[in-house]
Amino acid sequence: MLETIRQFAEDQLVDSGIAGDVRTAHAAYFAAREAELDAWWNGPQQREAYEWFMTELPDLRSAFRWAADESQLDLAATIATYAAFLGLAVENLEAVAWAEELIPSASAANHPRLALLQMLASQCWMPGRAEESVRYSDDALKTLSIHPVPEMPFGTEGLSDAGYMVCGQPARAVDYYQMRIESGTDAKALNRVGLSLALMAVGDRDGALSAVEGLIDNPEVTRNPYALSFAQLAYSSALIETDPGRALEVARRGVDVAQKSGNRSIATYLMTIMSRVMVSHGDPHAALDQLSTVIRHYLDGGNLSNLRSGLAILSIVLDHFDRHAAAATIAGSAVTPFILATVPETNITIANLRARLGPDEFERLRIHGEAMTVPEIAEFAEAQLAYLRAEITSP
Repeated sequence: MLETIRQFAEDQLVDSGIAGDVRTAHAAYFAAREAELDAWWNGPQQREAYEWFMTELPDLRSAFRWAADESQLDLAATIATYAAFLGLAVENLEAVAWAEELIPSASAANHPRLALLQMLASQCWMPGRAEESVRYSDDALKTLSIHPVPEMPFGTEGLSDAGYMVCGQPARAVDYYQMRIESGTDAKALNRVGLSLALMAVGDRDGALSAVEGLIDNPEVTRNPYALSFAQLAYSSALIETDPGRALEVARRGVDVAQKSGNRSIATYLMTIMSRVMVSHGDPHAALDQLSTVIRHYLDGGNLSNLRSGLAILSIVLDHFDRHAAAATIAGSAVTPFILATVPETNITIANLRARLGPDEFERLRIHGEAMTVPEIAEFAEAQLAYLRAEITSP
């Protein structure tokens, strides 16, 4: 709709004297779509749920804003819950802030969606707010201990751990998932998947593999593309060290499932896993296109925490091709305790860079990379990828 027409219609609505009733009805309509969307999402129509979200986002924004401003907490919380979750899958983080905004009023009202809002707000780790994410995760755990939620809508099970891992506290994520599993609320096996990823982060690879063994063939999992691709993500991660060929095969299948269902977030993460396998156990040349896509997706989506994973793997590639100064610079921007735990081969690269460059030069380059802004390091990374492609294809 043209803005001039939209404004004319807005003026007419206000002049009619029923604007408030119409806006409330508008918000109620979008809140009422949750059940239908959940049904779409939990089956072969999952892509339609994501596409609907992207198409209707302006209306969802308007409906949420009215409901929140008018203290229509039930309507606002319902819209924020499903919008935040669906947005995560398509790498749109806007509605995470909606969930965060509602927490004070939901807490004061002891609202039944409080734990869901806290779990969704904890996804603020993606743009780099890890400490706030941990606080929201802690609050969600407290809320769930007092007011358990037997079955959560969509795939909100398993969203409350990443802040712990980004902050270097993966053992707390393990405790969270074990608590959820013991409570018997894991119909789509999302808590087992989360547990596997958390166990990987604490270094328990056998436990991680055991947690997801057989899940990718489980009918309850395979009927839901999100659950299946998420399980393939965890399974391929657990296989990298012991069976890289199988890890690559599972990750490729997962990318296909995620892309066909419209889940760009999981597809990007799986591409990160593929690039790790290609670099460490296969053909580092083949990792370049994957890394370029991964870095661009995370940059476009504002997921700065996962952007570091792509940069860390690029540092490994650069070291492989003897571009040690560039590798050390990118490592300075990428490496955190979380990255060292989840991309452990980075430790070997850093040790090699220290030996090749010398401790003083490595530290100088590392500090330089650490001080670079996100746009600067992204531009630097793209330049290095372009250089490597040109070097590989030149006669």
